[in-house]
Amino acid sequence: FSARIKTLKNDPEAELELLEAFAIVKDPHIQKRLTLLLPEMLTFHAQLAMKKGEYEKAERIAEQALDYYETKTQNKGADFTKARRTLAHIQLKKGKNTREELEECLEHMKELVFDPHPAIALSLFQVGEAYANEGNFLQARQFLKQSLEMRKRLLPENCPSIRETEDLLSKLPEQSMADDSVPEHSVPEQSV
Repeated sequence: FSARIKTLKNDPEAELELLEAFAIVKDPHIQKRLTLLLPEMLTFHAQLAMKKGEYEKAERIAEQALDYYETKTQNKGADFTKARRTLAHIQLKKGKNTREELEECLEHMKELVFDPHPAIALSLFQVGEAYANEGNFLQARQFLKQSLEMRKRLLPENCPSIRETEDLLSKLPEQSMADDSVPEHSVPEQSV
C-alpha cells in the first residue's frame, strides 16, 4: 500500500517499498494466509516497470502474476482481470495489437466493479490507446473521452492520469481516413 501511495506522488522510492513488501510476502507462512497478495504485488511491480519503460522486465513480471492467478488460485475476479489488462497493455507498448484483449478486460471489469470506477477509467484509456495505435482515431477519441470524463469525476484535479488522458487526446489528429465519411476515390455517375 505504501508503494502505491509513493507511486501516486511520483516518489522514486516506490519500487524499494515494493521490494521490501515482496520479502515479507515470500515467507511461506504469510503466503498461506495471503494467497492473493503476491500476484497483486507482481501486477503492481509490472506496472512500475512499464512506467519506467522497462517493457521486457514488465512483461515477465506480468506473466508471472497471471500464471500465479491461473495455477495457484481460483480467482478470476477484478485482480485477475487487472493482471490480464496489465500484460496486454505492456504488450501494446511493445508494438503488439492487443486491442481485443483490452476490450475483453474492459467488459469483464464492468461486470465486476461499480461504475464509475478508476479501474474502468483505466481500461477505457487503454482501449482508446489501442485504437489510436491502429489509426482508428474516431474510436480512440470516444474511449479516451469516456475515460477522461470518468477520471475527472473520480480523481483529484491535478492527477497525472487526467493529464495523461488529455495529452493523448490532444495528440490525436482531428480526422483520419478511417473517420472520413466521403470515399477517397468517388466515381462520377455515368449517364445512360
